[in-house]
Amino acid sequence: MFLSKLIENVVNTKATQCAAANYATITERAVTRFKKLFPDAAGRLDELLAFIRKIQPEVAAIVGDPKLTPAEKASKYIDGPLTEWVQVGVDAGVYATLSALQAMEAVAMCGEDAAAYFLMRGFMGGSLYSNLLLILLKHLDMEPSYAITLLKTFLGK
Repeated sequence: MFLSKLIENVVNTKATQCAAANYATITERAVTRFKKLFPDAAGRLDELLAFIRKIQPEVAAIVGDPKLTPAEKASKYIDGPLTEWVQVGVDAGVYATLSALQAMEAVAMCGEDAAAYFLMRGFMGGSLYSNLLLILLKHLDMEPSYAITLLKTFLGK
């Protein structure tokens, strides 16, 4: 399954040495740029950053455990941080945008190879809900277009 492989790649993609050493600066610059570009979404970004700070120790423990296979890391990630991500309702668009901005800053500071770490996370975070929706619709034996019908109903159209 695509989503499973994507999650496995996320937990097994390491930051370059430069990106890891400059993570705080990269993130700070990305946050500043995000807030300049999207001032109306600054509150959503602050919520996201608080959530990331909360789950970061658990993610680091999973990713850094040399005894776990890539598949085991993915499974622990799904059962822990990713489950909480969905329960909290993290804004995937804010996360994907922040990750893209972090990748831009990483390239500027560390070179092109540094972007992969951030882009992989943005890819997974940005596509998570759409993949989960498609899984749910398939499980319920419903056409994917039903999601649009449902959206129109909720919007009163």
